[in-house]
Parts: sequence; structure tokens; C-alpha cells
Amino acid sequence: MPTKIENAKIACIDFNLNKFRCAMGIQITIDDPKALTKVREKEVSVLKDRVDAIIKAGANVILSTMGIDDLAQKFLVENKMIGVRRINK
Repeated sequence: MPTKIENAKIACIDFNLNKFRCAMGIQITIDDPKALTKVREKEVSVLKDRVDAIIKAGANVILSTMGIDDLAQKFLVENKMIGVRRINK
């Protein structure tokens, strides 16, 4: 991850950049291991879509009041962006 960005375009977000999880109380029963991989791929694709939307908006610095998952950090590093998590409003 870069340590310095010139001409920074900052996105201040108030949501998690974590893998998408089902809401509390929802249970998924899976009998087939292939179905489990599909569920995990869906979780990752939702996260990737969120990060891509921020990238398309033109931001290269993300300030989040909540968490940023390691996978989201990986996507940010690949795009030469900085992500700062758990900042105060």
C-alpha cells in the first residue's frame, strides 16, 4: 500500500468493507461442497463490487468509520489506494 498520495481524492464512508454476511438469524444448510464455494464467491463478489464502485467514483484514499477487511485491503493495494479504518466521525 502506498504511504503517500499526491492529488488525493478522498472517500469518507460509514460502512464496513468486509465480506458480505447473511443477516442475523439466517441459516444456510449446504450439502454439496461446490455450493459452499459458490456462497463464498458471492460474499467476495459483493465486496469487490463495493470497492469497484468507490474506485469508479474516482477516490484513491478511503477513510472508513468501520472496518476494512484484509481482502478489501488487497483490492486497494492492487489499485494503489490507501484505506484507513476505524476513524472517528
